[in-house]
Amino acid sequence: MERRTFLTTGGALLLTQAGCNTTGQVADNAPKAQTPLLSSLSSVNPRSCAWETAMLTASGTHEILPSGHPNGDVRVVFQAPYPSKISVRTKNNQIVLREFDNTQSPGEGSYRINSINLAANKDTFDWDVTITPPSSQRVEPLFNLDIVNVSINPAHGGTDKNSAPLVLQLARAPVGDLTTWLAANPNVANCIVWENPGGPVGQPAWHADRKQKLLDRFAAAWNTTFLLLEDPPPNTATLSDTDPPTTVLSESDAWELYLTYVSYSLAAEIGGWTSWSITGYSNDQLAMLLDSRQMFRWNNARSGYEILEGNGPNGVIPAAPWTTLLFLYENGIYTCRSRVDVIARLIDWCRDNLVHFSGGFEAKNMQDQWQYRGCPPVFRIIRGTPMPSSTDPNFSRVLHRTGGCWGTTAFLRAVLRVVNIPVKLDEHQGHASPHFSTEGLYLSHGDDPYNRLSKATPPFPARELLIDQAKRDGWFGNNVPAAQQTANVGRRTQELGVQYLSNELLRNHCKDVTDGNSHANSQVFASLNRAFTLAELEAQDLWGRIDAKIAGFGGCSQIP
Repeated sequence: MERRTFLTTGGALLLTQAGCNTTGQVADNAPKAQTPLLSSLSSVNPRSCAWETAMLTASGTHEILPSGHPNGDVRVVFQAPYPSKISVRTKNNQIVLREFDNTQSPGEGSYRINSINLAANKDTFDWDVTITPPSSQRVEPLFNLDIVNVSINPAHGGTDKNSAPLVLQLARAPVGDLTTWLAANPNVANCIVWENPGGPVGQPAWHADRKQKLLDRFAAAWNTTFLLLEDPPPNTATLSDTDPPTTVLSESDAWELYLTYVSYSLAAEIGGWTSWSITGYSNDQLAMLLDSRQMFRWNNARSGYEILEGNGPNGVIPAAPWTTLLFLYENGIYTCRSRVDVIARLIDWCRDNLVHFSGGFEAKNMQDQWQYRGCPPVFRIIRGTPMPSSTDPNFSRVLHRTGGCWGTTAFLRAVLRVVNIPVKLDEHQGHASPHFSTEGLYLSHGDDPYNRLSKATPPFPARELLIDQAKRDGWFGNNVPAAQQTANVGRRTQELGVQYLSNELLRNHCKDVTDGNSHANSQVFASLNRAFTLAELEAQDLWGRIDAKIAGFGGCSQIP
């Protein structure tokens, strides 16, 4: 039989096997549970992206929210007996977190034990634990983390078995002074523009009641208070089946949506939710975030605000900001590191999830695919919708449908606004692409993320889909002939398809071999001939590389 003994070396606890004692004997000798004693609590400061220790406030809270870690991680160091276990709970014990084992669903939350070391006084142990709160808790202004020490000794019961919890209250800092901040940053204040039916009005000239509503909504946004906005709001336009999906919001619905987005933008800035700041943005960039005319315009004939997020009927209806922020948290898209990291993570989500809609931009088709008679609502793109009329079971099921290049560009605009990343629509030859103006980066086509050439095994970094200003101008600049601009739409996916040998190229090659196609007449070349000549592809040994990769998978039938 084996004997397990707990030893220390350099302060670290080691488990050794040395003879005849059983694991059960270790449990039989295990100590009683004791309430963990906090040593330190830290999280990532969203603005500095550095781990910082949170001190206990007079009210008994730790003001460390929101955590800037992509997963919302906090790190807790405490003292407790060992050998033993811990139980980590939140939401008044309603949610019990599991130790991370790679089976957690997105947003579920978990904890990891980083180390257990013998304490300096040698009568207890120092535990170092990283806790990932559930994404539903990350949008709360205050929540508890309860850590219970659990004895593994079967002889113990009651509080000797499960200790009283170490209760950690995580909180946001008190609401910032918006009035003072706006006075100190007039460039931002002047770009906060609401378009009344009589014309646009900047925030400094708003009536007192509107200014007070902004202050109240800002406080709610600061604390990520859930605001019951109808999502999507009703479309007041009456549309026939074949009409474009023109979407018109009532004045009250438009105002509430706009006011809430501005409040979240200001809370993110003043509260330091991100590592970047809007104070250095150009007026054009600030307008993309803070001017209501970037979302909708007053339409006197329809007595309402017509959605213009993207490009009118081809755009989207922004989701409530609370919903959008939760989406970013749930999918690990939010990160403090840089704007381009957030952009790349969102593009990666689009690559993994979005599906190009079918049919045209007509009211009946919108109703069929998003169950909304108007522009596609961002909320329903995120959650997914079925298409009951489709006879293809692969397309009738619930999917994250997007309205093509125009709809995807509008989707990116609407989602990134909540974390103060402005996106401008770049149009060329009837196609739309997002321009991430603060980074000087673009997609070569709004459809690039879910283009089949963008999907390879293993996947390449989604960030590589982005092109810089020089490449954009070389492909779509004013001096580039229209026919060549059209040929360059989506060109980046062809370049990356050749570089990384996308799964689509492999499948096409297998079909070509079965059909006996030459390289010149192949489906492989047909999918790349807008960006490459046959000679260029031959010079890169494209077909030889494809054959080698297929062989590495085990043949055509094994291609993912």
